Amino acid sequence: GNLISGKRTVYAEGTLEEVFHEIREAEYEDPAISIWVLSIPGICRDGYAETCDWEGLAGKDLKSELKTVSSRPFLLENDMNLAVMGLASLHPEVSDLAAVYQPSAKGTGCGIILSHHLCRGYASAAGELQYLPGFSLKDQAELLKTDPSRLLNFQIQALGAVMNPELIGW
Repeated sequence: GNLISGKRTVYAEGTLEEVFHEIREAEYEDPAISIWVLSIPGICRDGYAETCDWEGLAGKDLKSELKTVSSRPFLLENDMNLAVMGLASLHPEVSDLAAVYQPSAKGTGCGIILSHHLCRGYASAAGELQYLPGFSLKDQAELLKTDPSRLLNFQIQALGAVMNPELIGW
């Protein structure tokens, strides 16, 4: 399919009620919506948000919750997995690539494609770069404030050592 329109909305919390509001509003504005593709910043498996930077969504069965708001099907995926799929669609000649995002307040995430296949990992935690050894989560939070480029450089170097991609987007 094609993206017909898009909307960027920023919420401080990222609660389920805010997501519900956006879905209801979008379906009212465009009743022809046939499927929802939602990305979350965290570990998402089978519609369940095991972890999420939006604390109000962590530990929730999002697929079941969302069915209470819309009868349309939902695809729920980690935000960086969707980003790397988009990057791969722009570079189909590259078989091994990664997309890295370092937000200003939370841990770094990464989507990974190897041999043209998305890597989720056993527990869907592939790409959760904040769990790399070398810096504690506390140390990473401090570096994020004082020297974010050093933190990003460390994580990209680790990614290169682990998967050796042809292309890393950040």
